[in-house]
Amino acid sequence: MTVAYSLGIIILILNAAVPTIAEGQNIISPEEGCQIIPEHKLEIPVDKNRNTELNEASFNEIIDQVIALYEPLVAIHGNHLSVEKNWKSSTVNAYARQVGDKWQISMFGGLARHEAITPDAFALVVCHELGHHLGGYPMKRWSWSSTEGQADYFAGQACAKKIWGEQASKNAAFRETIAPYPQKLCDQTWDSEADQNLCYRISQAGKSLGNFFSNLRNSNPPSWNTPDMKKVMHTESNHPTPQCRLDTYLAGMLCTELFMEDKIPGKNHPQGQNSREAEELAAQMSCTAFDGFSVGMRPRCWFAPKLAPKNGYY
Repeated sequence: MTVAYSLGIIILILNAAVPTIAEGQNIISPEEGCQIIPEHKLEIPVDKNRNTELNEASFNEIIDQVIALYEPLVAIHGNHLSVEKNWKSSTVNAYARQVGDKWQISMFGGLARHEAITPDAFALVVCHELGHHLGGYPMKRWSWSSTEGQADYFAGQACAKKIWGEQASKNAAFRETIAPYPQKLCDQTWDSEADQNLCYRISQAGKSLGNFFSNLRNSNPPSWNTPDMKKVMHTESNHPTPQCRLDTYLAGMLCTELFMEDKIPGKNHPQGQNSREAEELAAQMSCTAFDGFSVGMRPRCWFAPKLAPKNGYY
């Protein structure tokens, strides 16, 4: 038996022993999950609270309010939503995981104790983690999870509108504090005063998170009116820049399409979770240049559409 023949037999045996990873299969380890920010060294213990707006009671209350609205929606998909609320942890992060039919999010006090995190920004983090589970297309390769950019887009387009949509009086207060640039965007997009007020609130929550992201990077905070002009050739799965993430929250809040809560667009699509066909499904519940939208589309600083625009260059 020749050496080459023997090596060929060994390779065949090894290939047979390694299972094929089909698109849609979870290759994110349950221990790692998906994070709101990349790994870093900052920790904020309980006795070093930098945040005057959040304490243990408000930390738990915000999480409970969001989860109460989304538990039934996760159940529609045949799964159970569980949440870890760990105020005492010094971890400055948040996680999403899927283990079987258990869809999990983990929220930590270290994140809530950061001085840049407002109560609404913290709620938007909860929305982001839910977006990994429910946001759908575009998705991380070979994964159950939406990309980081899509989780941000879901937070602004779907989740924030759901959790604050009925809080008319509280939303109205943001009319007094909104900056001119996002106010102009909101007023041009939404006709009713109630929708405009909600738009103002989401924009301010997104700006607070953008400031938080830039703080961790020791970079200048993102600006309302200086969007990230980068145009990626391929959709990126990982965390965009702080400016790009602010742009994504703004895009989500300006999208007038209704996200269909009983669907996770593109997930386990027979043509592939990130196929053109999956994008067509996602276009039915989001704003795309393919459908002629000029505002509210996923920013090109992390998203590369497969569908050609109907009007102009995207």
